[in-house]
Amino acid sequence: MALVEKAIVQMKEAGAVIVDNVSTGIDLFPLIEDTRTNYYEAQFSYNLYFRRLGPNAVIHNMDELIEKGGSLVKPGIIKAYKEFNSLMHHPDYLAARRGPRRR
Repeated sequence: MALVEKAIVQMKEAGAVIVDNVSTGIDLFPLIEDTRTNYYEAQFSYNLYFRRLGPNAVIHNMDELIEKGGSLVKPGIIKAYKEFNSLMHHPDYLAARRGPRRR
């Protein structure tokens, strides 16, 4: 916290107006996991990362990470991966992948 406090002092010294104790009225931290821009995008990068580790890696893909990692894998990662997989089979997604129908 000292780093944050130091940064606030520096901002005040630079002329910034700091408003303390502003609240939205809701706890924002639980929302962070579901509202991050990389919630679904991360699934692509995880598997890409594992592929780049090569054939001798302990983990080769997200399925193995979840299987072998068990309770060490954050619940939000598991949730996003399940949702991602269900979206991959959604009719709208599959239609978009096929592209426009030709006559």
